[in-house]
Amino acid sequence: MVDPCELSLRFARERLRLASSPGGKLVEILAAEAGRPAHRIIELWGDAPFDATVAWSAGASRPKEAELSVSRGTRIGVFARTLVIKVRNTSKLENAVGLAVSDGFLNSRNIRQLTGTGDGTPQELVIPAYAETLSLELSDHSQLPSASIVFEDGFDTSNAVTPGDKQGNGVFVGAAGKAQILVPNGVAWRALFHLGL
Repeated sequence: MVDPCELSLRFARERLRLASSPGGKLVEILAAEAGRPAHRIIELWGDAPFDATVAWSAGASRPKEAELSVSRGTRIGVFARTLVIKVRNTSKLENAVGLAVSDGFLNSRNIRQLTGTGDGTPQELVIPAYAETLSLELSDHSQLPSASIVFEDGFDTSNAVTPGDKQGNGVFVGAAGKAQILVPNGVAWRALFHLGL
């Protein structure tokens, strides 16, 4: 007798072409379904940096979706019946990306990375699902006092402004509707959203 928790596919691997900045084409590498939901551990790995979009559903509901940035590998724990995983190369090298799904429970924490160059005006960042904190790093560390992180509520009211040199280990996202960063003109930046997933 087949276990109704068994997914139709447990392992996948895809060779992604080299990409130009900011990244390559999104490629679906897994679409799997089981007879009923269970706790799943998804392990993702690659030869070079890549982005992953993980969508899952425990039943007939609309799938939840999370975007992750992965350096070489990560794990994510979800409660799912259906899984759809897409990856995108963010490297100038050909990238062999693989994944494995196993049953089990796992508390995990992941990152969503966004990059750009400051232009001296506020730049809006899309707050990813499951974001807990945001930290900002600059190519020129001495410019941090001139940078800031701004959160707006759902009514577009700016209610949290944190100078770049006062962010500590990151600024809590809370129930922010929008995030903006202000970075001096010409300074490259990296924004890291820490995900509770």
